[in-house]
Amino acid sequence: MLSFYQKLESKLNEVNPDAVPAAPAPSATSRTASFKATGERVDQSQRPGTPPVSIAVDPADNVPPDGMEPLDIDLFQSDARMVIVAQLPGVARDGLEIVMSEEENTLTIQAEQKRPAPPPLSEAKDGDRDEKGRYVKQETKWKRWYRKVYLPAPFDAGEADASLERGVLRIVLPAKRPGEGKKLSVKEISDETPRDQAGK
Repeated sequence: MLSFYQKLESKLNEVNPDAVPAAPAPSATSRTASFKATGERVDQSQRPGTPPVSIAVDPADNVPPDGMEPLDIDLFQSDARMVIVAQLPGVARDGLEIVMSEEENTLTIQAEQKRPAPPPLSEAKDGDRDEKGRYVKQETKWKRWYRKVYLPAPFDAGEADASLERGVLRIVLPAKRPGEGKKLSVKEISDETPRDQAGK
């Protein structure tokens, strides 16, 4: 008499080798992401029954120039504003460049860590004013970052604000709201109004 495992093995041997098994369904706890044709990444880690969250993916042209590293950011969005936060340790204000484009709805960040000059001599004598020396070791890597951020909504560049505090860059971009419109004043022209003043 055949055991259960022997029956199972014989049954498996009868399977058509040309048949392709179906892919296993993703588990609810898996942290995988799939891509739509629209260029959006869908997070599959949501609970079962909840719609997946679409995360905007930057286009392929967002490649840092040679010698620069990609800058990771956090992007917060609400109805009133968008806030971009990035870590830039060791970057001073003069090593930071931010360019906004309302037409393209983008914001470009370039940052550079600059090697500090050696501290001045505390007690310089007449012969030591022109200190001559060289680096014996240069092990520290001074980085340069680049990121072109494609924003999910239009913004008002005139009201934008940026701050750099303890190596943390924070950019606040107010959302562009439709204007209420500009009132048009109407001038009353009578027969007694001179023609040169009627057009003013």
